[in-house]
Amino acid sequence: MILGMKVLGLVLIGLSILLPFCFVKKKHGFFRFYLLSTSISCCLLLLSVYIFHTTTEMDLRDLGVQLEFQGVDESGSFDLVSKDKISEAKKLHTSYMGIGWPVKFLFLLPLILIYPVVVYVAGRNYLVLSK
Repeated sequence: MILGMKVLGLVLIGLSILLPFCFVKKKHGFFRFYLLSTSISCCLLLLSVYIFHTTTEMDLRDLGVQLEFQGVDESGSFDLVSKDKISEAKKLHTSYMGIGWPVKFLFLLPLILIYPVVVYVAGRNYLVLSK
């Protein structure tokens, strides 16, 4: 199930990258193109960032990490983790406890806002040159 969710997250990222190219071929004006591609890409990327965060949490729970805060130090979180999986659990725990998924999405936001403009200009130039 976790692998399927990660694949779904990757598919959503791929769709958000390819989606503006589909709208360029249509006869939309720039404003309509930008509004459509940006809003749909934002929704897809927001969902994919959330999916990756959720799968990391599921991976940690499968390894036996206790995610609830139980005291001053985090050493008690790894009591149920087997010795051979402790390094993987600590690596996942560090990435999980870093910045949250909304902040990761905000880091992607400038890219989401600029990418459709680049696709529109490049796509329109390609369509004009190919005629």
